[in-house]
Order: sequence, then C-alpha cells, then structure tokens
Amino acid sequence: MKAFIVICVLLAQQALGIIYRLNASEYARLPELFFLDHYHKCLLAPGDTYCYVDARLVTNETNQLFTVIQEYSAYRKTHFDHTIVHRGVCVTQTCRDYLDNSTGLVPAVEACLNATLYKSHGLQTRVLEDFVYCSKYGEPAGYDMVDYAAVLLTMVLVLLNVAGSFIDYVGCTGNKSIGGRLLLCFSFKRNWNRLRTAMGVGPEPRLTRLKCFTGLKTITTMLVIMAHSPLNIAISTSNPEFLENLYHNAAATFIFNGTLIVQTFFLVSGFLLAYNMLLMEEKRPISWDMLPKGILIRWLRLAPVNAVVLAFVATWQRHLGSGPLWKSLVHKETTQCRRDWFYNLLYVNNYVDNSDCMPHTWYLGADMQLSVLGLVVFCLVTSPKFRKMAVAAAFVVGVITPAVHVNVQNLSPILLVSPEVARNIFVTDPTFNNLYKRGHTNLVNYAVGLASAMLVYELQQHKFDVTKYKKYTPLYYGLLLFGLFLISSGSFLYIDGIEVPLAARAVYASALRLLYGLALAAGVSGAVFKFENLYRGVLEWPVWGPLGRLSYAAFLVHVSIIRTVTGAYAVLAFSSFNKLVMMFLGVLCLSYIIAVPLWMLIEVPFYEVVKVCFYPKKREHKPELTIHQCEGKKDIIYTEYDRLPPLFKLEDYYPCLRGPGDRYCYVDAKLVANGSSELLHVIQEYSAANNFTHYDHNLIHWGICVTKTCRQYLDNHTVHETLEACLNSSLQQTHQLQARLVKEKVYCTDFEETDNIDTGEIVVAVVLITILTLNILGTLYDVCCVSKSVGKWTYGLLVP
Repeated sequence: MKAFIVICVLLAQQALGIIYRLNASEYARLPELFFLDHYHKCLLAPGDTYCYVDARLVTNETNQLFTVIQEYSAYRKTHFDHTIVHRGVCVTQTCRDYLDNSTGLVPAVEACLNATLYKSHGLQTRVLEDFVYCSKYGEPAGYDMVDYAAVLLTMVLVLLNVAGSFIDYVGCTGNKSIGGRLLLCFSFKRNWNRLRTAMGVGPEPRLTRLKCFTGLKTITTMLVIMAHSPLNIAISTSNPEFLENLYHNAAATFIFNGTLIVQTFFLVSGFLLAYNMLLMEEKRPISWDMLPKGILIRWLRLAPVNAVVLAFVATWQRHLGSGPLWKSLVHKETTQCRRDWFYNLLYVNNYVDNSDCMPHTWYLGADMQLSVLGLVVFCLVTSPKFRKMAVAAAFVVGVITPAVHVNVQNLSPILLVSPEVARNIFVTDPTFNNLYKRGHTNLVNYAVGLASAMLVYELQQHKFDVTKYKKYTPLYYGLLLFGLFLISSGSFLYIDGIEVPLAARAVYASALRLLYGLALAAGVSGAVFKFENLYRGVLEWPVWGPLGRLSYAAFLVHVSIIRTVTGAYAVLAFSSFNKLVMMFLGVLCLSYIIAVPLWMLIEVPFYEVVKVCFYPKKREHKPELTIHQCEGKKDIIYTEYDRLPPLFKLEDYYPCLRGPGDRYCYVDAKLVANGSSELLHVIQEYSAANNFTHYDHNLIHWGICVTKTCRQYLDNHTVHETLEACLNSSLQQTHQLQARLVKEKVYCTDFEETDNIDTGEIVVAVVLITILTLNILGTLYDVCCVSKSVGKWTYGLLVP
C-alpha cells in the first residue's frame, strides 16, 4: 500500500510538471549548482583571468535529467532554480584550450562549460552576459574623486571629534558661544557617558515609563540580523540541499516567517511620535508651522550616519578585499549606490525597485514617510476629536491596502523567503517590491501605534488603576504565545503542493498585520502601566540601554558585513546548522562593534547638534558666571553659589531615633526639573566645567529623618516613594527643582535596629580574642618569669 501511495504521488507530480522532493541519490545526479575554481591560486601572473558567471542549462536532444531539473526547479518556494548554474572559472587555467582573442572571454567560458557539462551530464549552457564578472591579475584598484571625497569627509568628522574632545578635556567649554556648544557635541568623553547612561533618565517622569521600547527595538533589531544571516548560504554554498531541506524543519519556521517582526518598528515609531507630541502640546499649542521643522528634525535624526555608511558602501567598501563573488556582490552594490544614492537620502528608496543599494534600508524610507504622515495628523488636525478620526481613517486604509495589493497584483500574503529570493537579497521579488517595503502597505501598525499612544496618554491623565485588571494576567502572558503563533502561521504557505486561493491570501495579508499589531500594542501598553514584571523586566533590562543606542548603526551595517564576508570566500563553504549559528553571532557582534564608533563619532554628535540648533536653552537672565577660557577654569561667584541646593545636608541623627518606628535615611538624589530651569542649567554647567576641582552638584547627598520631616508622605507609600516625594516638596519650594533617588544608594536605619551576627563574624572575634589573650599571657610571663626563663621561648619573643 505504501509503495502504491508513493507511485500515485510521483505520477501526480509528473502530471503537474513539478517535483517537490528528490532523494539523495537523485539529487546527486543534478549538476552542481555552485562551483568555484580556487581564486587566489588562479591570479598569480600577468594575464591571469578569473570569471564568475551565471549560465542557463540547455540541451539539443532529449534528456531525462534535464526534464527532472526543470520540474524540480519549477517549485520555487523551497527550491533553487537549478536550470541556472553559478560558476567561478579560472579562465587562463581551466579554459586555456578555449581561449581565442578573436571571440573574447564569454565565448571561451561558455565553450569550456559546455565541454565539461556535456561530458558529465549530457547538457550544455548559455552564459547570461548580464551576469559575468571577471577579475584580472594586477587589475588597478580604480581610486577616483568620489573615493577621495569620502576620505576628506572622514577626516573632517575625525577633526571635529578631536577638537570637541580637546576643548572638553582642557575645560574650555565655551558654553556661552554657539560655536563652543556645537563643538562640545563632538566631545568623545561626553558621548561615551551618553552611551553608558541608563534608560529612562530625564526630567519628564512619564517618559521613563517608556523604557520597554528600548528593549523591544533592540531585540527586534537582533532578530532582523538573525533572519538575514542565512543569506550567505543562499548566495554560495557547496551543499544547497541543506537550505532546501531547512524549509521542512519546524525549528527554522521562525527564520523564514520572521519578516512579520519588522512591523514592531512601525508600531514603536508611531507610538513614540504621538506620545511625544501629546506631551509637547501640554506646554505649547501645536500648529501647522511646526510641520516643516518636525520633518527636518526627523530627517536630520536619520540622515548623518546613514549618509556616512552609504558613502562608505559607494566608495571604499569595494577596496576591502577580493574573491570570486566580490564583483557580483560588493562592486555591484557600489555601482548601484553611486547611481541611486539620492533616493536613499531622500528616503524614497522603498519605491525604487530592483536596486541593490542597501536594500534593507527600505524600512528607513517607509518609516520616514509614515513619520511625515503622523506629523501631518498632529500638526494640521489640532482638534482631539478630529485627530482621532484621522487616525481611525489611516487605520482603515492600512487594513485594506495589503489585501488590495495581493488581490490586484496576485502576490503572496507575506514575503516568502525562497532560496532564489534570498540569493538575490530580495530585490527582484514582486511581493517584496509591491507589498513588503512600501510605506502605505505598512500603515496599519503605524496607525495602531498612534492610537495606542493616545489611549495610554488619556488613561494616564485619568489616573488609570491597572491593579483592577490583574485577574487577566494569564491572558497577558498568552500574548507572547499568540505572537509566536502568528509568526509561524505563514509556514503553511511553504507546504508542498499548497496553492492558497487569491481571496484567502488577501484576507490573510491584512489580518496577519492587524492581529500582530493589536497583540503587540496590548503588550507594550501593559509594560508602560507596569501590569506585570516578567515581560517588563526583560524589556527594561539595563543592558538594552547602550545596545539600543547602537542598534540603528548596527542595522545599517549588518548586510554589508554579510556581503563582504561572502564575497571574499575563495572556495565554497559547507553549510550546516552550526555554521548558521556562528554566522549569526559573528555578524551580530561585528555589527555592534562597528556601531560603537559610528554612534560615538557621527550619530550622537549630530543628534546633539540638532538639539543645540532647534532646542536652545532659554534663560530669563544670564547667570553670573566668570569663565576663564585661556586658563581652562570656570568659577561661580559666592552669591551665585549660594543659590545652589546644599550638596550635603544632614538632619540630627540621634534625636530622630528615639522611639519604635522612627527611621533615618541617607540618600543620593539626582536633580531634575519639570520644565526649563535656569538654575539647573547653571548646576549642570558648573558641575561639568572641571571634574578635578568641582563636586558634581547634580547629585545631592542628604540625611533625612523620615518619621519627622516626611511624616505627611508616609501613608500608603513605599520608603523610596516617601523619600522622593519629601525631597521634591522641599526642593520645589526652595529651588523650583525636583529629585530622583539613586535607588541603590538609599541607606536607612530604624530605632533599636540590631545587626544579625553571622558565623563569620563570630569566628573573626574568636581569632582576635585568642591573639590578644596570647599576647597578654606572653607579656605577663616575660615580666614575671624573665629571670628564670632566659634562653627560652615566650609567645612571639625569644629572650637571649
């Protein structure tokens, strides 16, 4: 019966003209999909030539093997196109007998391949002339003016960072001049401190509740890098069957269906824009004239580091190495980036198809376009009612758009990462070009982000009590499983022989994005309100702070790393699961290592420049500061120093602890302000001016009698909340400032508090008492019996 079923399946496959599976022996009959002559052993002498070509298999006679190749290749979802082979050929060695100067390299390579393949498989080839990449011994590097311009740009950036670091180091801060403030944006020391700053530190306490977004963005970036890591085995491998069989491995489901996670970026972007705009609206009305400024600031936030990476890809990346695939992968990207660079910098590259210039940055274009839409909604629609209607309209359009595209253009509902799509790094795939990367097709989750932020803000205004809903905690924990189910749900599209009806594909395309966005919005909203501590604890892990700041630069460079590593392979590499893991870890680590200088020297300096230019610090009057630029000093005169909050302040300790329940706490607290504070600005400048002679007055150190000074704040508050409220009340009255406790530096003592003595302390005491006793006894013996014990030992003393 089993044999009968197998025969029926094979007959059905043959009738359809598609072969879904080949056993190992049948697969071994196919011509090698990839083959490389050794590259470096080829180019040893003048005239040596190496060519990497794509060639289509053909036959002039009936050939059963060729029919098998065609029918196996027809199923593109999980199979390579084996009708096109990819060969790296040492022309001057392998094809020496076919070289003829009158015909050129391509006919010689084609004749050489034909002879080899006809002998081994009875097949011939036709070289695809658009996919021929040849290298010659001693080929000039080809430096041009664009390369030198990139060097000049790099030198200018380095000099700015050196100058900014120097004036910061010697103490000549120049904070009064715009030039000095701009140069300080490039201070390496300050930017290193910014990189190490904890998440959620700032004067607006509500923004500190958004720490979870840093972890969410960082994890998503790492998952994107993981999903792109297998690209190298799709581009070139000695065992392509490994990747083809991987589609039938349940563990690999999340790699091939993980394209959905990019929707996380759009939801987070929409949420942050809307929330920040609502906070801004509390201080000043939002109007249409803020729209151009908002768009420019968003462009300046993304463009500097993107422009530098783009400049490197278009110039010096091609000079980093060589290899059989170097020109097809690296030089090709360089050429197309020189052609299409302005699309990338204008952030419309996601509407330019078939471009190999940093194709993964389609997301930046889509995000920029959706950010413009979000700014339009908030700047032009000032009525809360009509603003909600505008967001609702965007949501409806976002839900409908994917279904329309799938239905009209007959697309897949998700980006199917088939072997050939991955080998071409997605750029030729219709679903990638028309559904996946467009700005308007990703609108739904951006609208969900906008709506979520508006809802969270409104609930915060009404003092929403999340504890009433703790009974739904199991459902909240189920959101992660639901999200994983949505990601893995696309695996049915890879099942052999499955053809989903067009209408079902259209509904699935819209429903998948929508359900994922709603689940994610519920998850992040719960984290903002501290609904539980497991998911929130993971997302607010302090390590995500520095990594989150580096994630944008790491995202920009990771595909270039994959290209250069793969292009430099001199021979074919064997693919395995272990290699996939090592490739992911290698690309991930290298991406974040490269991201450090990009963030320190380019991204954050220009971000600070934008703050200096567009958000100048307003002062009611100039503080009475004496700045000695030449001497590198900065002093505050006595009357001005008197205005600072006491750096150290201790309330009476013993009178505080007189009865049960009395408590005294010594705390460190960081000064902040709700709005613009001229005094806080003075404190920050004075503390930063000279680390060798000035205390850090941003951090105050106070001893507080909690049960007396803070009695009114004790009810229904934790110790930390009580202390912080008490400090804020005192500082607000005297200096119009507030404070945030440094939680790990809060030390409290209670009345009649006794320390528990542990075993280690007892042992130490016994040892000390023993030593003391021996010394006393030895001394007494020496004094009383010295005349009778000459030449004998006492403890620690030999009397002669």
